[in-house]
Amino acid sequence: MKKKSLFVIGDSISMHYGPYLKKMIKDKFVYSRVRGNGEDSRNVLKIVARDRNRLSKLDVLLLNCGLHDIKINHGKTGNQVPVVTYAENLKKIISLLKKMKLATIWLRITHIDDKQHKKFSKYFDRCHKDVVKYNLVADKIMKQNKIQSIDLYSFTKKLGNDLFCDHVHFKDQIRKLQAAYIAGRIKNVISTGK
Repeated sequence: MKKKSLFVIGDSISMHYGPYLKKMIKDKFVYSRVRGNGEDSRNVLKIVARDRNRLSKLDVLLLNCGLHDIKINHGKTGNQVPVVTYAENLKKIISLLKKMKLATIWLRITHIDDKQHKKFSKYFDRCHKDVVKYNLVADKIMKQNKIQSIDLYSFTKKLGNDLFCDHVHFKDQIRKLQAAYIAGRIKNVISTGK
């Protein structure tokens, strides 16, 4: 049986669990990803528009953005990408993907520990309240477009308090657990549509 192709466009969180996910799904999927970090929704929109010919030949896209959108650079008062623009970008991304008939799975933004983030980040802030707000916006858009989501936010948050190795990234053992959760959800979504 031919393996399906799975391509990832996501933030650095996806880069960290990626090697584990690749191993866990190798029996069913050929894993690849965008080079580097997908960054914010503006950049993800550019990637999808630029690479649409290549993406249209793939089977499954694992998609995530948001952690860079919610950044607040020191000296600024607003998010790097305002929530209204984030919503517009997601709608444009989904519109492009629908034309490709590419099975897309969305990953919710992982949570932020505000104190932990402030302790490690020198040039910008992120706030958990923004994660919640942006996740709700994305949830609505994905539901309207019948895009299945993987709730990495809730899964990771339930793993305890000793999760982070720096301002936003997770310890290695957490990355492995995230990969296992995502692998199971991907297989379930592809086989059942739920």
